[in-house]
Amino acid sequence: MALAFATFNAQTRVAGNRILEKAWKMPEGWNASLDALNTETRDASGKGSYDTSMVLLQPSGLDLKPSSCHYHSYLQMFKRTEELVDILKTQTPEGIKGIMGLGDKMSKSHLERFKTFEKLPPKQAVLALAADVGAEDWSEENRKYADKHLRILSGLYGVCRPYDDVKPVRDIPMNAKIKTKKGLYLTEFWGDSITKQLSKDLKAISEGNKGGHILLVKCTNDQYFQSVQSHNLPEGTTVVEIEFEQAPDDVAAKARCMFAKFVIEQKISTPEGLKDWKSQEWSLDERRCTIQKVFYVWIGDDRHRKKKSKKEDKEKERSDASGDKKKSKKKPKEKEAQDFSDLSEDAKPKGKKKKAERDRTPPQDFSDMDSDEFKSRTKKGKKAASDESGSGKRKKVKVRRKKDSEEQGRKTTKETRKRRREDDSS
Repeated sequence: MALAFATFNAQTRVAGNRILEKAWKMPEGWNASLDALNTETRDASGKGSYDTSMVLLQPSGLDLKPSSCHYHSYLQMFKRTEELVDILKTQTPEGIKGIMGLGDKMSKSHLERFKTFEKLPPKQAVLALAADVGAEDWSEENRKYADKHLRILSGLYGVCRPYDDVKPVRDIPMNAKIKTKKGLYLTEFWGDSITKQLSKDLKAISEGNKGGHILLVKCTNDQYFQSVQSHNLPEGTTVVEIEFEQAPDDVAAKARCMFAKFVIEQKISTPEGLKDWKSQEWSLDERRCTIQKVFYVWIGDDRHRKKKSKKEDKEKERSDASGDKKKSKKKPKEKEAQDFSDLSEDAKPKGKKKKAERDRTPPQDFSDMDSDEFKSRTKKGKKAASDESGSGKRKKVKVRRKKDSEEQGRKTTKETRKRRREDDSS
């Protein structure tokens, strides 16, 4: 469709507040059919029809269940994979643990798998690395469409087609640190080879199209997409990012697989069509959506978190039983009460009187305070107390006198020693 104003002949023209009598004329040499945007295939709103699309997916785990699918294809970048496996064979279990982020047991088992990599049984990439897509139930039409329009980015295999044979090994993270001839990181090992392979696949599906406009749907995180040099992709390729927000990693990974399944089965080829995905756990944030980005916000419940917490509790119980974790602190034993029933009253340990015994003592009677008897008793008590205090003072005086006499004796002995020394020297 040519631009509308190219064929519109206006009788009057307005420039500011002046009305011009000259009719509007197109510049010389203008040809609407050579319009660079070509709104027949793409427009700014995203509602125009793109020629085709391709979905980029990332691995979401490892499924080792046997498959009944009979379609197989071979890896396109197998030479690079063999080179990478040869490096992984020379690693230690600790090295595999650092590269892949696995536990002790998994790192040991994966090292053994890499050493016998060629002998391991194969399985289709979409069924082993992205089982949530559900490609095993696809029809013949969907299978053929996915074979051209679905690609899986992998740190171990580079770019995988859906039915490429892969081994039962977990994928290597794209940001892994591994020493190769090309550098210290996995992205340096792959370089621009992933971009070149994607460019070949994009050109293959865009042959025969008028404008060659391709919609590249990014269903990966930034970690995997950093291996793609988007500025080197074929001309006419538009990258649209699908963002899954406010969800745990495992939930977002499953959503990416389900979204890829939707795009393949519905054969979506426009940015507007990417907003039609429906899910009970995800909601489209249309206010933030643009031509380059589509946002989905998680609105699911915490059922998966409860299941996860239950699994963690079971693992803790197992580890406590096996003794892997720290032993729980032992509770101090309660002291048994001593039995003094067979002892006499004199032999029982003397202690403070109990509160109940103190309460049993009768209160003192001061009713006879005015009598002569009470006064005489108080006088005798005061006299006895004064005698005791006087005797205590006398004892203190005697002790002080004794100390003073001892000090004087020491001084005299020192003086006599000095005199004797002086006499001897003279």
